[in-house]
Order: sequence, then structure tokens, then C-alpha cells
Amino acid sequence: MALLVKIITYLLRFILVGIFYALYSYLFDLLFFRLDYGSISEYKASPLEYLIFFCVAYIFLSLPGFVFYDLLINGFDNKKNRIIFGFVFGLFLGFFINRAGYSYYIGDLRGIKSGITLAMTLLSFELIRDIISKKDNN
Repeated sequence: MALLVKIITYLLRFILVGIFYALYSYLFDLLFFRLDYGSISEYKASPLEYLIFFCVAYIFLSLPGFVFYDLLINGFDNKKNRIIFGFVFGLFLGFFINRAGYSYYIGDLRGIKSGITLAMTLLSFELIRDIISKKDNN
């Protein structure tokens, strides 16, 4: 039973990360699309497309990557360090991925967009995890 609870917890966390990723990808796509092309009138993607790509199309990369990240971050006792590490890890991972992966925006700033997107995704996830853990302790 404990294993089932752990699996469900990981899946719920993974879905939460996917939602954050979808929202930030969409918002930063709009920003960078506008910066590069001067308008977002030709932009056609939606946050749902990003969620599908993250949670379905990339599941063999994103789910093991998330489990690895979660195991790595659990080594930090200090919540402030977890939040900072999540942001920095996301930033470096995004810059490492650079122009690979799914994105409607394919301009020259895509590597920066990827770094900021993953950094904000993991920062938001760690902030939510901190808020939830405080509620569980009360």
C-alpha cells in the first residue's frame, strides 16, 4: 500500500510539473515570439499542446528525469536551498536542452526561452511543495 501511495504521489507531482511547464512554455513562447517577430498574431499553440507533449510524447524522457530530479532534491534538508537548487537546475537543464524539444517558438532566443521556462517550472514546483509541506506539518 505504501508503494502505491508513493507511485500516485510521484504521478501527481509529475502532472503538476507538466502543468507548470505548459503554462510557462506558452507564456514565454508568446513573449519571445513577440520579441522576434513583432507580433503574436501568427502564434497558434496552446498550453494544452505543451502539456500533452510533456506528459505524453516525452514521457520516456520527462518522467525518469523528474524522478531523478526528485531523488536529487530530496537530499537537501534546507527548503531555501531546495528552491534555489530547483531554479538553478532548471536553468542549466534548459540551456543544455537549448533548441531541442517541442516549442512553437523557434527563433534565435529559443535556448534562453528553454532555460527560463524550466527554471520557472522547477521554482514553482518547489514553492508549491514547500507550501504543501507546511500545511501537512500543521
